[in-house]
Amino acid sequence: MKKLKLVAKIIAIIIICLIGFVGVYLPWKKPLEMKNSIKDFTLSKDFTGYREIILEVSDANKVVDSDNKVVGDTDSYDDSSIESNKYKKSDEKVNSIESLNIDNYEKSKSIIEKRLQDLGVQDYNLSMDKQTGTIYLQIPEDDITDRVVSNITETGSVELKDSKDTSKVLLTSENFEKAQVLYSSTSTGTAVYLDLQFNNDGKNILKDLSENEYKKIEKKSEEENKDEDTENEKSENSDDENTQKDESSEDNSKKAEDEKQKEVTLYISGNSVTTTSFEEPIKDGKIGLRMGQVSLDPKTIQDTADSARTVATTLNNGIIPLKYNVEDNKYVQSEIKISAIRNIIIIASIVIGFLLVYMIVKFKTKGIITAIGYLGFVALYLIILRLFNVTISMEAILGVIIVLGLNYLANLKLIQINEDNKKYYQTYLDIIMKLIPIFSISIIFVFTNVLALSSIGMVMFWGIALSLAYNILVTKHLTE
Repeated sequence: MKKLKLVAKIIAIIIICLIGFVGVYLPWKKPLEMKNSIKDFTLSKDFTGYREIILEVSDANKVVDSDNKVVGDTDSYDDSSIESNKYKKSDEKVNSIESLNIDNYEKSKSIIEKRLQDLGVQDYNLSMDKQTGTIYLQIPEDDITDRVVSNITETGSVELKDSKDTSKVLLTSENFEKAQVLYSSTSTGTAVYLDLQFNNDGKNILKDLSENEYKKIEKKSEEENKDEDTENEKSENSDDENTQKDESSEDNSKKAEDEKQKEVTLYISGNSVTTTSFEEPIKDGKIGLRMGQVSLDPKTIQDTADSARTVATTLNNGIIPLKYNVEDNKYVQSEIKISAIRNIIIIASIVIGFLLVYMIVKFKTKGIITAIGYLGFVALYLIILRLFNVTISMEAILGVIIVLGLNYLANLKLIQINEDNKKYYQTYLDIIMKLIPIFSISIIFVFTNVLALSSIGMVMFWGIALSLAYNILVTKHLTE
């Protein structure tokens, strides 16, 4: 029975090793494309390269229509489009001379940094020229880079306007509180919503609009329509029939226009997002916008949710006081080649192999079992680093090597006294006490904004935590 349990544990460790070192492949999902179902490592820009972006304060002029209403600026309209639309270029700048000051430069930079952090961009470099307000940004090249770049300079303003008269602003960013992403699932699929929540003033304004001027127009009942038809028939039989017909037609047209429900248009960052009407009175101060289409495809739902989350992040971190343009956006190749990482892995594997051979030679059967357990620890450690999105930088690789070395030394020390439980637990407690300072420092590093420190902090934190748990729950029972 004891041997059977040991075999079962070793088989379980071998499975973990296969998952950690090789991966999980499900050919029946994609018969033409074998793909590892285990998440890839999150690599820093040291390995993947990075996007270098220059944001400059816009020098554009405002563009107005025939009624002198602002419709855009010369960044979005060239001379030919201005002429074809019968617009004209104003002498007024989108960024006034008074707004070009260090306070607005610093505020813009601060808001952009908050957006980067909320979007999950950790490995970034952000700097600014305090004389011109030009912002220099470096971010990793990955799946969200293009989405980040396209939204990073959005102003983040919120406006609700009358759909017919856009000069009539009903709500502004001063009334806005926060945005969040919500889901609604039915048998036909899942819908993603951007939920906009307004403060108390905004809540009262929405309630007043939806219950009064912009309320839903109730349709007349059939009896009321019949009575109206009867009145029209009577009027047609009067002496001045033709005159009354004309007046009735004009009155009905005017009445129909009056009875048509007024609509509102929502603008985010100056762009029209949706035109809608209030189907019911809004008493909770919230407006829900459906993003994309209802879908059953997980990838489509995730993409839609990511886009909605990007918009929410833009809105939740305040309004950029100046208009910025992306003047340069280029990819910079990493100086560290993938082959260099591969060489590091090969060298580390060879060193670990020699150390495990030494363990086997010295401790015989217990050495073999402990070596198998050690490989299981390494595999599980790699899985955890992937699943928890730990960014792997050059400093993080150093942290991984330290963790693997500490765990190996702990195994050597514990294997010799495994049969004496009292001495084992005392030695184990000594190891814990020695690791506490390193563990504490790693926690401090995790919460720093410097990737070099946070990445090594993360790998050390997970490595030490796993080592302490794994050796007491797995390695000890393997060698008993």
